[in-house]
Amino acid sequence: MRTTTRVGLAAGMALGCLVPGAAMAATEAETPAARTITKITCFNTQDWPGADETFIRVTGGANLWGPTSMSENDSKNPNVRVHDGTTIGIWDDDGPGGLDDLIGRVTVRSGKHSYDIQGNGASYGLYIR
Repeated sequence: MRTTTRVGLAAGMALGCLVPGAAMAATEAETPAARTITKITCFNTQDWPGADETFIRVTGGANLWGPTSMSENDSKNPNVRVHDGTTIGIWDDDGPGGLDDLIGRVTVRSGKHSYDIQGNGASYGLYIR
């Protein structure tokens, strides 16, 4: 009888059944925090002379925002949600039949609120809260 009780106790602990909400709390703790991309600023365009057709894309996924025209020293407010640990890229759209230009990628990290993204002759700032 003692062996059965110990096995049952161990199984219950492994499944989180002995403390109500334990399994739920563990799941919630593993969910990355959602944050908002509040602003993107173009310091130098990739298309020179002229504006970039800037868009934000989750690496290996869908576009989050854009494309929208951005000139040097131009800022926009995407107000799109991303989770900590998500890698996103800033791109310049070259239109139908064109190869879009990757400006750079960043991985959203807890506690980091601004990112400098440079590449292909362009420079952008990304701001997250």
